[in-house]
Amino acid sequence: RRVLFRSQKMRDSLCEDITDFREQLIANLSEADEHWFEALRPLEGKQKNPFDQDYWNTLIRLDKVPIDLHFLEKPDPKETAPVRYFFDDAFLKALSESLKERSDRELAARLFCFRQSVRKEVHKIPAKRERYPRIIEEADYQADVYALLNEFFLKDIPYDEAAVYFVRMIRVLTETMWAFDKIESNRDEMEVQRTNRYLTWYYLGCLIGAGDGLPLEQILSLLARKPILELRLHAIQADGREKLVFDFKRFSKNDLGIAVFHNGKMVSRGNEEDELPLTDLIEGFREREPEKIKNVINALRLKI
Repeated sequence: RRVLFRSQKMRDSLCEDITDFREQLIANLSEADEHWFEALRPLEGKQKNPFDQDYWNTLIRLDKVPIDLHFLEKPDPKETAPVRYFFDDAFLKALSESLKERSDRELAARLFCFRQSVRKEVHKIPAKRERYPRIIEEADYQADVYALLNEFFLKDIPYDEAAVYFVRMIRVLTETMWAFDKIESNRDEMEVQRTNRYLTWYYLGCLIGAGDGLPLEQILSLLARKPILELRLHAIQADGREKLVFDFKRFSKNDLGIAVFHNGKMVSRGNEEDELPLTDLIEGFREREPEKIKNVINALRLKI
């Protein structure tokens, strides 16, 4: 009972933080600008808006996105089919184990709320979506970037701390994903679009945090052009739920590969000794060990 009480108390606290924080964010939006990014007032002088392009222009200002706190409701125990993306007791326990600081858990909930709200309002993703992993991957990326940018600019983070804060947000974003995946019983498979989402954000995190960290202008330019990362992993199957998944049990070490397409250039690497330890990447996904994945992705970055 004490565990359940603490979980509900945490949900209530997260709900209050999101509501208060969103009101503060909306109060800081520019009334004059209709474009969701320009309303954040991030640019000075004649700097070009990197998100003024068709790919991004369908998104809307935060104050026009109805807030969706459904994920913080306690799931109905009478439901026979589990609903995955709820902050239920098992998820909150997993999240608390990876994000020890309360401020990180609050950030996790805010980012999740902002991305889920814009996906529901703008992307109109239906419940039956398993057959379209490529579309879900694009919608996820847009929603993730939208959440990160609203958090960063409206919280008024100093621009010279941009790289540090974006790296922190990416860590919190991916650890939130892992909290859902760590409570899954089957660790030998993962949805294709979900695997790609991890690869994308670890790659971007490595680029943003490299060296002394990228300046804000380069971070924005980087985020505005989604990189595509793809595993050469042949064991892709459709299960009874019609999901496309990677089966991490069945693969040939010699056939493993990874490719990146970014800024109009494709780079691919294999699993050979002088290339990349891609078996570590697979183990990272199977064992839910993010550091193994990040180490391989950072090695990939250094070879590009």
